[in-house]
Amino acid sequence: MKNVIKTIVFIILLLISIHTFGYFLRPSFTLDNSWPAFIKEKKNTIDVLFIGDSGIYSDVSPMAIYRDTGITSYDLASPAATNMAAYYAMLEAVKYQHPKVIVMNVTKMFDGKETNAFTHQVADILPLNSNKINMINDSNYSFSDSDKLGFIEPFFKYHDNWRKINFLNKTNKGVYYLKGYIFNSIKKSANNGRSYMEDDGSVQSLTPSYVADYILKAKEYCDENDIQLLLISVPDTIEWNYDKYVAASAWAKTNNLTYLDFNDYLGELGINYTNDTYDAGNHLNISGATKLSNYLGEYLQKNYDGLVDHRSDPAYSSWNNDLQKYIATTESSYEALQNS
Repeated sequence: MKNVIKTIVFIILLLISIHTFGYFLRPSFTLDNSWPAFIKEKKNTIDVLFIGDSGIYSDVSPMAIYRDTGITSYDLASPAATNMAAYYAMLEAVKYQHPKVIVMNVTKMFDGKETNAFTHQVADILPLNSNKINMINDSNYSFSDSDKLGFIEPFFKYHDNWRKINFLNKTNKGVYYLKGYIFNSIKKSANNGRSYMEDDGSVQSLTPSYVADYILKAKEYCDENDIQLLLISVPDTIEWNYDKYVAASAWAKTNNLTYLDFNDYLGELGINYTNDTYDAGNHLNISGATKLSNYLGEYLQKNYDGLVDHRSDPAYSSWNNDLQKYIATTESSYEALQNS
């Protein structure tokens, strides 16, 4: 009997050691910064949840929206995440918050599923529960058994990283008061800022269609849970074009979905691709993100009932404190880009 107990204790300790070591072997991801802070937010205090890829965390500033409207929001986004990954991230996020509006970036709805490495950047953050199991068993991902094992236990995916282990990376939980936004004060102008939305006569097909199906799944979930869904495409001269705008708009209309393509609103936004992008048009810097966020905040305020101004509510005093930190961090960068 003693030997059996010793064996059980040994196995338990071994599993704990493998799991712990696997955590530190895993590279640090974007969601490592935003997710821990998100789940610590007071329950059901986030009115708007932004989900998607890097176009969300680069282009949408929740604190800029709060500054102008008092609407509380949060960016939960991961690099190159398609609407497949965003859907599963959404299902996990609503366990902690019940937003009135979910805003999903659909810029990658034409790209197919993300690569295995980018799927890990979302799935590895999720706790091991039914949602994560459903994700890794999703037939559209078609993961092998060894792939699935790597999603369940990071050690089996990252065991070769032992030379790169960095314990300090795992203690840095990001800049919490940015609410998932990652601001950039670099300016690198786009070369095609005026031409990428011109009609060249070509037609973009909505393939593979299964990626768009996850947007419809998100819509179904939102309808069942009294959440409004807004689809957007953020300004992007690299991955977007007029043909995608036409195809996405037609698809959204067919499926009775509210959709804003901000590539078609550049004048209203005041976006200037000479000053407002940090990587030649793929993402916005703090100047461009502020413009987009100002417009988006006003749009949300005008078009969605139940989004109230929390700035004078004592229950949201922490947001006012975070706003002061946000302003102190970003204001000089914003002004420098505006005046450059």
